[in-house]
Formats: sequence, structure tokens, C-alpha cells
Amino acid sequence: MRLAPIHKSALPHTMTVFNEIGKGQQLMAVVVRRVNYADSNSYNFKTAGVNTANAFRVVIDCVNSDFGGREFVPLLDWKRLTEAEQQDGTRFTLYRDMWLFRGEHGQYPAGAIVPKADMVASKFEALGIRLHRTNLFDMAGLDRPHNIQLAGQ
Repeated sequence: MRLAPIHKSALPHTMTVFNEIGKGQQLMAVVVRRVNYADSNSYNFKTAGVNTANAFRVVIDCVNSDFGGREFVPLLDWKRLTEAEQQDGTRFTLYRDMWLFRGEHGQYPAGAIVPKADMVASKFEALGIRLHRTNLFDMAGLDRPHNIQLAGQ
């Protein structure tokens, strides 16, 4: 059974994800174009006060999304690669508990290496970027992934 790809008109957004490289103290920026990225910045009013209810959801189509010439590999395969192979620009991964943001920014071009210690929301906010962290990773498809969904707060 083959699932139909998502039409490109439903994939109007760009995102930047950060893949852990080596022992995880450094991250590599990967720009993914043609995704569906929905985020909200809402508030819940309760008798005890106001709570934020920020959330995001991303749908990536494995046929029509643009990975900048990189091939998606599952996390376990990614971890088996050497640091040089992780940084050679041919592969990337997506997983639960990773950082990402909507769009792209000149300070984080594809292939940029970022210290893990720099993944602080306030540093990104100063650049006008809302940094997200995933708490959901779901891959739909059979032998080969059809689409990947990421979500979090």
C-alpha cells in the first residue's frame, strides 16, 4: 500500500531543526522547506491566574518537503554515523526532544554548528525567534516513511 504525498500547496512553511552531533554537546542546524507548521501563543484564564498554552505542530512530507539535498535517517541510524558523516551535508534526522524554530535565520544557516549550551529561549527571543522543543515524534508509513509529525510546547 502506498500513501499519497501531501500536496505542495499544503506545505507553505520553512523550519530549522537542530541535530545532535557526536556526543551531543554540539548541534547542527538543518533547514527544511515545504512543511506545514502551526503554532499558537494562547492563554488559559483560570481562577488561580493566567497560564500560557503555547503549542506547535509540524507535518513533514517525505516526498514533497525539501531537505536541502539531505536524506532523512532514523535516529538510531544517525547515532551510528561518525561525526564527520553527520556533518557531511547528506543526512539529517528528526526525533522527540529536539530543538527547532519556524522559518530560517541568517545566524543559523544549514550546516551551522551551535553549542548545546546556547539552546536557551532568551538568546533566540533576542533575535525574534521562538525556540521550540518537541515532545512528540510520529512517523506514518510502512517500510518507508510517508510523513513525519512533530509537536510540543
